[in-house]
Amino acid sequence: MRKRWFLVGVSVLLFSCLLAGCGVKQELHDAVVADLSEAQQELQSIKAELASVQAELETTGDELTARNAELESAESEIASLETEKNSLISEKEALQASYDELNGENSAVMQELTDIKEVYPARYFSSKKELQDWLYANDVSDRPASTIAEPLYEKALDIQEAALKDGFIISSYIDYYSDTGEYMIILEAVAGGDVYVFNPETDDLLNLSELSDLMKVGQ
Repeated sequence: MRKRWFLVGVSVLLFSCLLAGCGVKQELHDAVVADLSEAQQELQSIKAELASVQAELETTGDELTARNAELESAESEIASLETEKNSLISEKEALQASYDELNGENSAVMQELTDIKEVYPARYFSSKKELQDWLYANDVSDRPASTIAEPLYEKALDIQEAALKDGFIISSYIDYYSDTGEYMIILEAVAGGDVYVFNPETDDLLNLSELSDLMKVGQ
């Protein structure tokens, strides 16, 4: 472009000389020279403006590069946060599952504790009727009769265990006489302050306190 403007300037000067040699008026010559000077000034102004625009373009390019870098960084951070979010969601679900499991176990333990509190500590029967009604509800005496000691004593232990689960105290005893080969298995319970004994295969109560003139047993 500089070469082009130089040729234009030379052409104008030559043209001015020709005009001057041909007797062109001085005013026309001066006007042509003034136009050339103005054109040169405009050229310098355009060059300066072009340089400014190029500088702005370079600055804009640098800013665009920086913005692209920021965008890539932001996208990477978003991806990282998304991964962390998914991890936290998975962890929350695992913790919720553990909480639900522990809550279920706690409910079971609390229910078991409630059941234990209902029968603990074990106590004596408040009356003969309470003892008799409990024996009637127990099904051990409905089983087939036993002819040897082991199954009979097992029945006694079953009654003792069932009573303890319901919060009552029943004791079981076995006496074996080796010289005769005889044995005796009895159950003992306190009801209303009296001591009662009975056979594991019957629900018939014998008031041992009355027979032996025993004192009342504390409840």
